[in-house]
Amino acid sequence: MRRPRRGDDPAGRSGAPEADRADRVRTPGGAAHQPGDRGGAAARARPGGGRSNPRRGLVHRAPPPRPAAVIIGAIHIAIPLHRLAKLLGYRVTVIDARAKFATAERFPEADEILVGWPDETLAGITLDRSTYVVILTHDPKFDLPALRSVVGKDVRYIGAIGSRKTNQNRFDELRSEGFTDEQLEKVHGPIGLDLGGRGAEETALAILAEMTAVKYQASGKTMKEVRAGR
Repeated sequence: MRRPRRGDDPAGRSGAPEADRADRVRTPGGAAHQPGDRGGAAARARPGGGRSNPRRGLVHRAPPPRPAAVIIGAIHIAIPLHRLAKLLGYRVTVIDARAKFATAERFPEADEILVGWPDETLAGITLDRSTYVVILTHDPKFDLPALRSVVGKDVRYIGAIGSRKTNQNRFDELRSEGFTDEQLEKVHGPIGLDLGGRGAEETALAILAEMTAVKYQASGKTMKEVRAGR
């Protein structure tokens, strides 16, 4: 199969006959995407962080932003990962330049599927402290543009699949472009906690376990170790 090149048009048919599914598959030409559901109550919040009730004069605190999982690369691992992330309450966005993989049939639980190059697509996404970015493409022409787009942002989590050598090569390239060690230190690569599994579902679980540990600023140790003070 020929991989897409920069000059290619990555847009294509989603293969989803239902209108609701079709609405979730977009190319980067649409309006800016807001992965964390930051509208609604939060948009109407008062300066102090709450909303007033005109009938009772009370102030209601706006709920925290819903965490957003941005998965770059519609590969086999992304399928169980997007399901697990959705189960844990993330708003899930899947990004891939290859329209044949970025489909609603493969990712039925995704809130949105964006067909486009990572850097161009990420430019239309809000990246903040409620955003968790997972890079699964394992191809420099996708990985590096994705990393360039997020390492300088104040996101909660960045994970990149690949061996230590693969990630070191990525970091060397980004350092040569001016990115700092402090910025690159935020990238979790190799990605995930060491759970021992190698299958797609097990790898997805290891990734989400690491995301959860980062979310709650936890060690990722076993409860036995934690209770023993180790």
